[in-house]
Amino acid sequence: MMSLVQAIGQMAREDVCEVLTQSGEALLTETDKKAKLKQVTVKSLSANTLIYRSDKVKFEKLLNSPYGTRHCDYVILTEYNETKRVLYIEMKSTSFKPEKYSEQLKGAEAMFHLICKVGSSFDLTSESVTDYQPHYVVLHKLPLTKSLTTLKIPANKSVQSTLELYVNDSNTLDIGDLIID
Repeated sequence: MMSLVQAIGQMAREDVCEVLTQSGEALLTETDKKAKLKQVTVKSLSANTLIYRSDKVKFEKLLNSPYGTRHCDYVILTEYNETKRVLYIEMKSTSFKPEKYSEQLKGAEAMFHLICKVGSSFDLTSESVTDYQPHYVVLHKLPLTKSLTTLKIPANKSVQSTLELYVNDSNTLDIGDLIID
């Protein structure tokens, strides 16, 4: 059987998914013409990292809003400090409102759970969602007044703690910058 990264890499379309076969970096881009935060480079990714462009997959024809119809920009499956991680990443350029992005984080998480189930149903992988520690990240292009804070989304919208990270002008982050243990 394959790893979950390999299974998703096999199942997903090329325009939605990329698998890094050796350690390195990934360029995350925002396609919205109004976006101020256009791109961020994430460095120090492990080999067999999956970068999944979750906002390119739409559930509108299957589900009613807000039940998984909106997704954050990226889902990254990687290993860091010998722990498997799944990062749900939203890139924001406008005002920082938890109620606006919590739906996107939860939608991407639901999509990831569904993809994992498809992989196991077709006997491609024995790994499951529970093998990966979740992390929720919002990247923001604002003046660098603080480097990072932990924000609790209101209980009725909660996806656990979310890391709010202001990106400086270099737009380069290490994978460790995106993880709170």
